[in-house]
Amino acid sequence: MKFQNFQDMEMWKSAKNLAVIIHKIFSNSRDYLFRDQIERAVITIMNNLAEGFDRRSDKQFKYFLFIARGSCAEVRSMAILGFELGYLKNKDPKIIEDLYVDISKMIIGMTKYLNRKLTINDLVLTTNDRDQIFISLIHHSPVATHD
Repeated sequence: MKFQNFQDMEMWKSAKNLAVIIHKIFSNSRDYLFRDQIERAVITIMNNLAEGFDRRSDKQFKYFLFIARGSCAEVRSMAILGFELGYLKNKDPKIIEDLYVDISKMIIGMTKYLNRKLTINDLVLTTNDRDQIFISLIHHSPVATHD
């Protein structure tokens, strides 16, 4: 699956939707520390997805996915606390939970995909290497190594 930009990724779209929902829920909160913390955490999810994607490196993207997943857990933790403190209405926790669970699953899925892709790329041989291995197998001689 190819994406032209980070906005094409469903996990980024879901993270943006979660950020909008969190902002709407807590925009009038007088607990400024709590509001700022949960809003920073949720914005970090979408921003790390965007930044990782635009690094144009699978290894860098994996790193930023790792950070985004941690921020997802932080939002989950803050939502649980927000519910306990009475900041969330009865339907809000379910909406938030559904989104961060979906986002986490997509992040895990993308990480697994990148892990497989990186492993396969590490095994890709050049045409010359394949020819050398083939010739060595035919002649039953050891494969020459290149420095």
